[in-house]
Amino acid sequence: MGIEIRFATPEDADRCNEFHNRYYGSNRTVSQWRWEFCSHPHKGRVVPFVLAEVNGCVVGTQALIPIAMTDAEGVFWTAKSEETLVDPAYRRYQVFIQVYEKLLRYAEEHGLVSIWGFTPSPRAFEGLLGFQIPANTRQLFRPLRRSSVSQLLEQYLGQDRQKRLRVLRGPGKPLCAAAATSVSSLIAGLRGWRPVVRGLKLETLRDAPDLGASLSARFVRQWGGATINRDQPYLRWRLFENPYVRSTVRAASLNGQLVGWVAYALDDSSMGYLVDLLVATEEADTRLAEKITRVLLFDAVDCLRKAGAAGIRSWHLNDHPYEKVLLRATSAAGFFRINRGGGGMIVYPHLDVVGRPSLRSFDNWFVSRLYTEGVLG
Repeated sequence: MGIEIRFATPEDADRCNEFHNRYYGSNRTVSQWRWEFCSHPHKGRVVPFVLAEVNGCVVGTQALIPIAMTDAEGVFWTAKSEETLVDPAYRRYQVFIQVYEKLLRYAEEHGLVSIWGFTPSPRAFEGLLGFQIPANTRQLFRPLRRSSVSQLLEQYLGQDRQKRLRVLRGPGKPLCAAAATSVSSLIAGLRGWRPVVRGLKLETLRDAPDLGASLSARFVRQWGGATINRDQPYLRWRLFENPYVRSTVRAASLNGQLVGWVAYALDDSSMGYLVDLLVATEEADTRLAEKITRVLLFDAVDCLRKAGAAGIRSWHLNDHPYEKVLLRATSAAGFFRINRGGGGMIVYPHLDVVGRPSLRSFDNWFVSRLYTEGVLG
């Protein structure tokens, strides 16, 4: 078929972005494409974006976004899988496998320990390339307006009313959309006590903090496992220079020491998102950390409500120790669990053979929406 597989150059940006927009019927800008694939803090010889073309026409794309993570042993590099697109007319020619094989070699050459991502079609990765699916995404949802409940459930469950009623569950019985907002508020009022932490100060950050890397290291010391290394260059790229939607970041300091933050965003349809929330105390005091987590969460809910959010969405993927803290906090704040999230998380290689011990159990990963990028915060 004369299919050429090669790394993209900056001059290919317009064609690659146009292929994406044609495929999805969207209007992503070239500047957004360049931010996502060319502006991240990792600097390699080439941008890890591979395209397939026939006679100068793009028929497939696949990219890796290098992301630094941290664990008890220190900082290491992984990559997020992104831009998995193949023209339907060329799917029978194994374009997907060919472009990914080129990136797997790139990952090996550049010391990327693991590749991970989110997709509505995880089985395609598992069947063709040997990726693992360690988790399906599940939603945590806090309605602020009644309309937001129906909006979210229709997105995942279509028009099946009975299925929609069964899937939305709070601490008790299934709830109908008309009652969800008032019940959610009642739950928050009864259980969502807002602790007072002496010496704690919240402030809105105008730029990425220079202590993000040390907080990330303290977080894995306190809670274990691995998570994104939230150093200043990464946070500046991901949160403060994001051309899709800029998050609000509220930092918590205890007696002058940065102990955590919450980042949240509001999209064009008035849906709010908890992008990131983490807390690590200097003395690894878990009870104090849980109190601070609730303070930050309730602050984000209040701010999003005042900004006009119809509802607030978050994720729940595994049983990381801090994830359990977040589950208790969101439940107290009136969030409901929706056991659907639009797809699954994929990881390569299989976790039992991955080179980093901290990654071998998915419950060791602390994953928030910071692991994504784009229109969802």
